[in-house]
Amino acid sequence: MSRQITGAVIEELNAPFKLETLEVDDQPKAHEVLVHIVASGICHSDEAVRNGSAGEYPYPGVVGHEGAGIVEKIGSSVTTVKQGDTLSCHMITMGLVATA
Repeated sequence: MSRQITGAVIEELNAPFKLETLEVDDQPKAHEVLVHIVASGICHSDEAVRNGSAGEYPYPGVVGHEGAGIVEKIGSSVTTVKQGDTLSCHMITMGLVATA
């Protein structure tokens, strides 16, 4: 299944951040957790991705790697959090980060 989310997208090097509606898979894999992000922001490392000083980046892409939210779903192998837990995420390096 999928759902619509709003993500901060960079279309190309030095392009402005744009909020866009995106379709994402909402079924976590075995070791994944789906988190409804309640608060997030654009930080200096997101700006570094936008202006190229962070190195190569696969444009277009969604930025934002820190946030706080509520666990909505967990994969079958997840044992450290449960649905309904609140958490904060620091330096998410894989996956899609956006606000629902």
